[in-house]
Amino acid sequence: MNRENIIEKTVKDWTQIESTFSEEKLGWCLTHCQSKFWQRGDRWYFSNANDATVFLLKHSENHEGSRVKTF
Repeated sequence: MNRENIIEKTVKDWTQIESTFSEEKLGWCLTHCQSKFWQRGDRWYFSNANDATVFLLKHSENHEGSRVKTF
């Protein structure tokens, strides 16, 4: 199993947000997330649903069309 498959298997149960990448968002996650997160392209995964909620509230006004997927 390659690295990407292992990571995707790990994050499949995390809260997923589809939102364009920006360095501002990545910096926010590195500074404010209380738990693990993973970003790939326009997909952001958060192991802590509260981190995902705050991320979405903080950045949704900047990027219309952000979508949340929970599993």
